[in-house]
Amino acid sequence: LDEESDLVVKINGRLFIPTNASDKTKKQSIRDNISKVVSENRFGIASRAISIRWAKLLDDLGSVTKMPWVSSADANQVGKSLGIKDVEVDNALRYFNDCGLITYLEATDTLKSMIILDPEWISKQLGMVIRDRNTHSLAAKEMEKLKSLGYEKDLDELFRSGCATYNLLLSLWDDEESARFMVELMKHTLLLSEWKGSSGENTYLIPAAPSSKDGIEKGKGPTCSFSFADSSLPFGVFERLVCLCIDFSATQEKIKTPTVGRACARIWLGNADVICLEQKDDTISLVVENSTKLTPERYVSLIDTMLGKISDDFMDGMLEWKVKLSDGQAYKDGRRDSKLRDFWYDDVEATTNIPTKGVDLPSFVETLSTFFLAKA
Repeated sequence: LDEESDLVVKINGRLFIPTNASDKTKKQSIRDNISKVVSENRFGIASRAISIRWAKLLDDLGSVTKMPWVSSADANQVGKSLGIKDVEVDNALRYFNDCGLITYLEATDTLKSMIILDPEWISKQLGMVIRDRNTHSLAAKEMEKLKSLGYEKDLDELFRSGCATYNLLLSLWDDEESARFMVELMKHTLLLSEWKGSSGENTYLIPAAPSSKDGIEKGKGPTCSFSFADSSLPFGVFERLVCLCIDFSATQEKIKTPTVGRACARIWLGNADVICLEQKDDTISLVVENSTKLTPERYVSLIDTMLGKISDDFMDGMLEWKVKLSDGQAYKDGRRDSKLRDFWYDDVEATTNIPTKGVDLPSFVETLSTFFLAKA
């Protein structure tokens, strides 16, 4: 792909492949190039010699079920019939995952419980809840199913506010096992946050689902921006930031439910503390609407740390941004301005040294809560 100048755009040393879903010729060209690289084994992924039993294991997994996935228990049973112990089955599945033949995720027990035989199945499942409703409406068959189950209004609510009930997700994802897996996957990849309402019933917030900003009030208060203009702001970063803020908010009790819209969110981080986030082009703006628990500077530090986590987990640490005040000057320079100092900054400059790389999500959120709220 690097050699195909008409397919690849280089920006700041990084490669981007702009493509149009309607341009079948370009899509096929990209696929052909990727297939060529894989078949040539240019990166040595498939250079390891494997036993015939492993090859047979992969072949037999597809015959266990007509589903696009198979349970780890069934995989172990297939392994046992071939004389392969469970530990070796795990090793084989990891290898097939690395080769791109299957998807085998081990981050949590729920993810590990399913081996995805058709990797495209995941993207199709994600597309059931993350889609441009105006451009890509659900198939007539799916809509009839939702109407018959009484979930049509639930679907409207998902695309209006990003809020989904489990019953809606279960209907969209067909079965209990798939729904559990997809909820866990989306939580783990910061595409979904679980929220326990006042009634005790769990709902799920999906920041990428709303199709408009209707109903989101952007309050007034100290405002700053996280600018990615010198590099780029990939799609999904803002939505993951919103999920992290919601996960942080959920560590506290009796907090109002966040409101989420297209590229914007209003989140309570305390009984009275409210922040607003909004993305415009390559900039994420932060408005500290009300701050009693944390100072505005602490909120800037909180968002900065969250972006660091997203960068490490999803961008290989390559995400770059600058924090700026509303007048465009660098946030760190504003402390010298006496008018801004009382408005924005703590008496002592905030220092945050929270590890982000290699830290699982629940531990990271717990550390955030302990660090920031303990100092509140």
